[in-house]
Amino acid sequence: MKLLKRPPSIVEINNAICIGQRYEAYVYKYTNILNGKWYVGWHLGLFDGTYWHSSENQEFLKVFGGSQSILKLEILHIGLIIDMKNTESQILTDQKAKSNPLSYNNAGSPTGNKEPVNIEKCQQIVTIIHDMIANDEYEEEDLSIISALDTIQVRVEAEDKNHITRIKEGMMETGLEFQTPVLLWEGQSPKTEDGDLRGDGNHTVKALEDLKNFNTIKVLRMSREFVKEWGLNIYEIRYIGNLMNPRQDLVKRENVEEDAIKGLTSFLERGVIIDPKKTEYGKNYVKGMGFKGRKPAAICRKAMDRYEASILAKSGLKVAKYDNHHTENMKALERKANKYRSETSVVITYNTAFGSKIVREIMEYANDPVNDSCHQFHLVGFHNSDSNRKTWDGREKVALDKLINGIFSKMEPIVVKENGYEIKVVRKFIIHEMDHYQSDVSSK
Repeated sequence: MKLLKRPPSIVEINNAICIGQRYEAYVYKYTNILNGKWYVGWHLGLFDGTYWHSSENQEFLKVFGGSQSILKLEILHIGLIIDMKNTESQILTDQKAKSNPLSYNNAGSPTGNKEPVNIEKCQQIVTIIHDMIANDEYEEEDLSIISALDTIQVRVEAEDKNHITRIKEGMMETGLEFQTPVLLWEGQSPKTEDGDLRGDGNHTVKALEDLKNFNTIKVLRMSREFVKEWGLNIYEIRYIGNLMNPRQDLVKRENVEEDAIKGLTSFLERGVIIDPKKTEYGKNYVKGMGFKGRKPAAICRKAMDRYEASILAKSGLKVAKYDNHHTENMKALERKANKYRSETSVVITYNTAFGSKIVREIMEYANDPVNDSCHQFHLVGFHNSDSNRKTWDGREKVALDKLINGIFSKMEPIVVKENGYEIKVVRKFIIHEMDHYQSDVSSK
């Protein structure tokens, strides 16, 4: 590990988490090895020994500026800016920094994002619930009473008849022996004051209702005290229901993509940032529901597009789609492309999401002897989604223009005749764009 030049008060630095990693910001912690007091902060940029802290606590400043080597510095977390601000805020909140006698922090820290669901907390509660079920901490209760309770819909596809049938068949063979207890949250109904809320097991309830020889159901009750102790809100209660139904090969109704999109869209309506380029929060929320690989980021983008489409709809607009399902738009695309076609030009039409394919096709046309007289290469691009357009406007458009025209500048010029003279002309790549929005009443 590279030794950093450090103030004399720092006896030890642990920055192993940073080595060889790419990150935008980090969370750090100082610990006084003599009395156990600590200071936590976050910083934008890499940890390289040029920044040490931003504390204004007079006691900490005295220790940090002293000559006694008693401070241990540790880099706790690395990642995106918003996530590191949130992590620092969560640590200070959990440790009650403002009133904690072991804290050098003068106060808590504002979050970088209003996160309605504490993912880690919900995962801990799911573990507790599974332990309670394993320890038989549930009761058999009156089916009619449980059936009549308000329910929180954790899945978009509220009823699946095939799934209900499978549950009924199992019940007829083994009774309630293998029934997973229905989750019930005492006093948490958003519709009925002090009413209980069914948080899971909708398909089980429906299956038992259809069976004439059952009048009880297994129920696991989560008390008001438990909800208060863990500080749960309605979004977290719903997410716990999602976590109880991860994507798996069990006789349960799995989460579907639409469930995740619905949850993320509700966050966007509250001003929560879920953009996977800015924060891991949205992806982590989706991962908890059992989605893997590139799917969580893709679902976040779909939710963002869905939300922006709803905002546009209120203004009487929608994103213009250019595909086989929108024939009028395709005709408009072709008309615009025809404006630039000539003996000395090549025109391609493409979705701007496929930058590498655009480069390849332009280069293939430029390399084809048939086009030796062509010195203009036009792209008529369209986006088909707001996320594609943002990526295009943010970096792809400029990068594509610079790349292709850079390559053209190094190629031999085209010789063309103009007014009886032969002149050399450098090939040029030109970008045009279709309208991204259109009236919401336009024909498809």
